[in-house]
Amino acid sequence: MGIESFNDFALIMREGGKEATNRNAFNWQSAYAILELETVIKNAVPMNGKSIFVPAKNTGNQKVHKYVNMAILYYTFVDLEKNYMNFTVRLMLGVKSDGRHIQYSVNKVDTV
Repeated sequence: MGIESFNDFALIMREGGKEATNRNAFNWQSAYAILELETVIKNAVPMNGKSIFVPAKNTGNQKVHKYVNMAILYYTFVDLEKNYMNFTVRLMLGVKSDGRHIQYSVNKVDTV
């Protein structure tokens, strides 16, 4: 599966535990991005001039899930009427050795 084929994907919701709950409680934009995850996945793009793929860390969940690469993409929410709804999120996908892309995290990175 390539980056260009995100139109064919399946969402499997799993509870990330206290870490995700606590992080989203302090940042409503991250929680909103999770609610709009399908939109984010279908429309996220690489940051200008940056590589999509970075090597996975050999620690934590990246090691546990045996990711070989991490794909980093960005999506900007835009609302012409509500300025507080204009923000950018970073979508990180873990890439397994068989080519599967697994959603790893979605976090607000910037307010537009």
